[in-house]
Parts: sequence; C-alpha cells; structure tokens
Amino acid sequence: MDPTTSAANFYRALLQVDGWETLPPTLAAHRTQRNADPYHYARWWDDALEVAAALSGATVTGLAPGTGSVPCTSTGPLLRAVSGDWTPPTNGPLTSGFGQRDGPTGGGVRLHAGLDLAPGCDAPIVAAAAGVVVRAGVASGYGNLVVVDHGNGIVTRYAHMEDDDLLVVVGQPVVAGQQVARVGTKGDSTGCHLHFEVLVDGVPTDPSAFLAERGLDLA
Repeated sequence: MDPTTSAANFYRALLQVDGWETLPPTLAAHRTQRNADPYHYARWWDDALEVAAALSGATVTGLAPGTGSVPCTSTGPLLRAVSGDWTPPTNGPLTSGFGQRDGPTGGGVRLHAGLDLAPGCDAPIVAAAAGVVVRAGVASGYGNLVVVDHGNGIVTRYAHMEDDDLLVVVGQPVVAGQQVARVGTKGDSTGCHLHFEVLVDGVPTDPSAFLAERGLDLA
C-alpha cells in the first residue's frame, strides 16, 4: 500500500480502540496492529516526532522525546525532572513512619511496613526509580496497589489509589520521576495519602533510611 492508504487504514482502526486517547502511544499502536511485545513501538516514538515535525513544517509541541511508553504526555501524567537514580514518590508531609504501631481495636501491635505521605487528593505519585510495573490493581487493604520491580531484589509499592487513578499497566517500563498514579484514599485509609513501601529481597525496609542512603530526605 502507499503511505496515504496505509496511514488512513491505521487511524481508522485506532479509532475503534477503546480509550486510545489515554493509552501510552506504544499500547495504542499495539492494540491497533498487534505485536508480540506491546512496548515494541516505543522505540520508534522519537523518530515519529521527527516525521510529524517534518510533515507539518513546525515543531511538535506538547510531546516529549523518550515518552512513547507514557500516556498523555501533553496534558496527563508527568515526568518529574530528577538528578539521580532515585526520587521521592510524591511531595507532601510525612504523616506516619515505618515501624510498629497499634492496629485496629483489638488488633494488637502490627508493623506499618511503609511511610504515609499526604500531599492531598489527586496529587501525582511517581516511580521512585526506573523499573517495570509488576502489579497494578486492587489489593486487599491497599485499595489499589502499584508495584514496581527495580531489579537487584528491590521493589517499591504505592497504595490507596482510587480505581480511576492508576496510570500504568503490568509489564510497563517506567523511569524515575514518571507518574504512575494519583493520590487517593481507597482501602484501609482515613484520608488521602500515599502509602509507600520499599522491599529488599522481599523484606520490608524503612523507606526513609533506604532513600537517605541515596541522598534523599523525605522529612
């Protein structure tokens, strides 16, 4: 087919994909014309921006290079500028620390296995470091839970988001500072906050101490 026919057929098919406007471009392309790897098309994103700019004769605005696996780069999820490999998962006051605390009435003392940070409802939650999303959805007590595997036995967990506040899917690669969700209060929660956990080889670790070793102060 010639380029005009090929492109027209692709966009007609794209319009039949539910929610294509809010998908990462690589997933929208994958659901339009299947590939074994849903993130196969992300590698062509920067080239696509150059082609679009050349065809239009103008600089493409609202879209950033390297964001083919990020949904809605123009108006949606953020890419926070970071200076190192790790970044705080959200901005906001620390309202509860890591350690033993009283559970619900009659529940005795239990481990609060993470930190609670309270920047306000709908505030951005970002990946603390580069990795791959291994869980994104409902989890008992957590409301909704996003889990990112960073390799070398390090995993981070982000909890209490509302159903429509998850912005990533399982298998999606993320970079440090990429928004993965919005702050909510679903699950065992008494107000909008992010419950943030760090696991090292499966063992809950104090996120404050972990990030302090990497030059970050959550206090």
